[in-house]
Amino acid sequence: MSRLVEMVRRLGVPCEVALSGRWVRLQPAGVYIVEYCWDEDGWPQYLVLDDQAGCRRYPGLAEALTAVLGCVGAHGGVTDGAVDSGAGDGRTVERSPAGHGDRPGPGR
Repeated sequence: MSRLVEMVRRLGVPCEVALSGRWVRLQPAGVYIVEYCWDEDGWPQYLVLDDQAGCRRYPGLAEALTAVLGCVGAHGGVTDGAVDSGAGDGRTVERSPAGHGDRPGPGR
């Protein structure tokens, strides 16, 4: 997560980070919110919200940051579908598929 925050700040975008349970929330420039968490198997899940246009879901963090910040090269991946965010508000998050390499392996 710190690499993501570092990358966003390196772009010169003001960014707030708030930790809540397993969720991490980034709020670049006070407009977009990127929520990042891990599912029960340790795979990262992503959700991007646009405060002005409602909820937009993206297949991975790289694509989300590219769309939001015009930046290429963030860590993310192809997904196998949306799952409920668990927040009780009907939102969904995107899951990275097995074998994508986002999750640290045993012994790391």
